Amino acid sequence: MSNIRNDYYIAVGGEIVAQIEFIIHEKEVLEDNGIVISHTLVADHCRGQGLGKALIDRVVIHARSQNKHIRSICPFAKMILEKDKHYRDVLQ
Repeated sequence: MSNIRNDYYIAVGGEIVAQIEFIIHEKEVLEDNGIVISHTLVADHCRGQGLGKALIDRVVIHARSQNKHIRSICPFAKMILEKDKHYRDVLQ
């Protein structure tokens, strides 16, 4: 069984100010190959600037390029993904 932990982050002046963590699961873990977003974090002084959504968009681009679906256990990412119809093709 292969689970690959991954993350994307945004840094400003060498400081990580936003990060999203996700796990890429292979077919034997989920019904089909999928990505689980586990955590999204944005520094307090950077909230409200769209950084969390930008990171979610990056995971969506990755999922689409790999023909994978996304499931989120992160409440913020789940809310963003379910709210916007542009993400429906990748939701699991």
